[in-house]
Amino acid sequence: MEFGRARLVEHYLESEPFNTFDPEIVFFHAASDGMSRKGMRECGIDVEKGVYTHERFANTVSTTLPLAMSTAAAEGRLKEGDRVLCFVASAGISTALCRFRFLS
Repeated sequence: MEFGRARLVEHYLESEPFNTFDPEIVFFHAASDGMSRKGMRECGIDVEKGVYTHERFANTVSTTLPLAMSTAAAEGRLKEGDRVLCFVASAGISTALCRFRFLS
C-alpha cells in the first residue's frame, strides 16, 4: 500500500492537468481509509473532500470506486456538475488518475 500511495502522489504532483484541478469530491481506491487520507494530505487536498468506504464496507476490491460514487450520490455528496478526482492503485502496482465533471 505504501508503494502504491507513494507512486500515486508522485504522479499527481508531476501532472499539471491533475495538480491544478480543483475537485469538489475525491475518490481514492485503497484498502485503507487512512491510506487514502494520507495520500490526499500529501497531495495538498482537503481530506473532507474524500469519500471513504473501507470502514463502512470493508475491502470491496475493484468495486471500491463505483461503490463510493453511488454511495456519495445517494447521500447527496456527489451532485450534478461536480468536479471529480479519482486516484487508483492496485496490486501489481498499476496506478491511474482520472478527473471529470459529473453529469447524471
